[in-house]
Amino acid sequence: MEKVVTRKKVQLKAVQGVEYPQYYSRLMVNLLRRQKLAVPKSGYPFAAAFEFPESLKSRWDHLFLVNPRYPKPLQMIYNRLSRDYLFEALSKMQLNFANIMQLGIDVELTRPFAGFLPSQHYHYSSAFKEVLHLNHDRALLHFRSVVSDEQGEPIVVQRDMMILANLKKADVERLDKIAEIHGQSSDQYRGLSKQEPEISLETADWSGRYFLSNDTGLRYGVVSGDLNPLHTARIFSKLLGHRGSFVQGAFTANLVLKFLMNDMHLPVKTMSVIFTRPAYSGQMVTFVVKGNRFELHCQGNKLLAKGHFTVFP
Repeated sequence: MEKVVTRKKVQLKAVQGVEYPQYYSRLMVNLLRRQKLAVPKSGYPFAAAFEFPESLKSRWDHLFLVNPRYPKPLQMIYNRLSRDYLFEALSKMQLNFANIMQLGIDVELTRPFAGFLPSQHYHYSSAFKEVLHLNHDRALLHFRSVVSDEQGEPIVVQRDMMILANLKKADVERLDKIAEIHGQSSDQYRGLSKQEPEISLETADWSGRYFLSNDTGLRYGVVSGDLNPLHTARIFSKLLGHRGSFVQGAFTANLVLKFLMNDMHLPVKTMSVIFTRPAYSGQMVTFVVKGNRFELHCQGNKLLAKGHFTVFP
């Protein structure tokens, strides 16, 4: 795995009220944009050093109901740097943000890790890596991120999968020219919204529950930086055709890690999750595990997410 070249240093923090106008003004520009795909000259490589202060860690632990006596969930998924990078990269591609949805996240740890320490410095890097053509007007964009320690040794490698709609065939071909990885199959991402649960409470090896309050998307947005109104404003989400506001995909991925690492006390090595339906706010969700597979169900027993994991020996 490559070492990270640091370009700037930042201290991660919760979103402040004064940041909201600038964030939403930039977001509205991208939501109202007429989509005309621009061909980037590279994968938009980005790198920065960062610290994770105790104040942010406390808010994170409170949000995920972390038991301090056990390992913490991984806080690197969609930290502020992740949001800033994806926001900038997708903006430069001149994509309409209403056409973009998070489809999945893969995480791979190089060694056991229980969360960031406030006294340590870390490094973060990201780049656009791959595009998969799903059908005539949809494609999957893959972004790869690496979090490393002070010596530049990777701790975790993360891959974000974003589904992109309303594309022209020529757009997909242009994206494919700048992707670094080719030849991957997209079959596993087809027909996800029609899939049903395969693990029941009766057959599960372990289960847990978490209540998605109406402000869960907002509270996660404050600690992660992802304040997209689809997750924080019920009315706005309805205007775009959804039943209501739903939590961020990265919140769901972190919730999975919370169940596995904090509640089940497992030393997770890899975790892969695919989102099949929006996880709407205002409901209790159930997490079930059987072997090395897991699922997240809504109150109506619909499949919200599924995936698998491995652990360190």
